[in-house]
Amino acid sequence: MRLDLNERMMHWLLMVTFITLVITGFMLVFHVPLPFVTGTESQKFRAVAHRMAAIGFIIWMIWHTFYLIFTHRGRLWVRGMIPEKKDLKDLVTMVRYNLGLEKEKPHFDRFSYIEKVEYTALIWGTVIMIVTGFILWFKEFFSGWMPFWGFEVATTIQPSSRRSSPRSPSSSGISISCCSTRTSAPWRPGG
Repeated sequence: MRLDLNERMMHWLLMVTFITLVITGFMLVFHVPLPFVTGTESQKFRAVAHRMAAIGFIIWMIWHTFYLIFTHRGRLWVRGMIPEKKDLKDLVTMVRYNLGLEKEKPHFDRFSYIEKVEYTALIWGTVIMIVTGFILWFKEFFSGWMPFWGFEVATTIQPSSRRSSPRSPSSSGISISCCSTRTSAPWRPGG
């Protein structure tokens, strides 16, 4: 099995908390009412649900960090995620395969170049979202020493903190992987 029980549990916690954060965040941004909660209680419930998911997300990050540092498999995971020259070669071969210029897909190690990029984005994105989330959650604490522009940056990154128009576009990105290493079908010219 590619992932042991500990790794599968971390994946489930990440999946549940991340999806909950996205849903509750969009509900806060776009003022989506809850069908089972009315009035001002709806806003409070959405905010509490978002913060509870954030706590779960922070627990995941701490758990994952300890796993990477203090377990043999975790250290192997880190080593496997370090980009190598082969990743660039695999990228070129995969693009050529998708264009019909190669007959076979590249052979990937435990982690492909796509997984390495996605994992790197997950880690730095997690750190940024946690830091900016804390800034906005504990405004009183940070207002004593943080300049105003720091709050503006945090508000830009954390769209759920916006209180302006419910139709204002979100500046925080949602990445969708266009090239899957396992399911992409090659594009064959003329066919």
